Amino acid sequence: MQIDFDWLEGQLGSPLAKGERRALQDAIEVVFVSEGMSIIHQNSVPEALYLLQSGNVEVRGRNINGNDVMFSRNSKLKVLGEISFFSGNPTSASVIADHPCILYKIRRDAFERLMQEHPALVMKLFSLIVRNMGEIIVRQDAKKVDGRGLELRQ
Repeated sequence: MQIDFDWLEGQLGSPLAKGERRALQDAIEVVFVSEGMSIIHQNSVPEALYLLQSGNVEVRGRNINGNDVMFSRNSKLKVLGEISFFSGNPTSASVIADHPCILYKIRRDAFERLMQEHPALVMKLFSLIVRNMGEIIVRQDAKKVDGRGLELRQ
């Protein structure tokens, strides 16, 4: 599978230079995941950052009370695993393909190479990550949940 650079440029919000495209070609592993397959396991050591190019995922885990909950089920998530990828802490949730997915996987060593060789490109990626996290926060704020992670009806 090839990288869909038109889609990626749309997510990043700007065109990519030829050198940036080549760098991403080297840094990104395109992965197809079938429905029901796990992408990220809760409490695992983060190995990569994922961009969800197509498909739909469920984010599941245990809340602070130890109850299993589904935190999110949608295709609006565009970045997966970013918190543990950057913090180095174990992942806080599992991500499972709810439908077949195409993912762009960026391993830590490839990301570090991008940081050194293409800092402007990494700033575009950081901007995407921050926008994605902001959208998650807005959606969670709009959803009122109780201490068990269950949505409250108003």
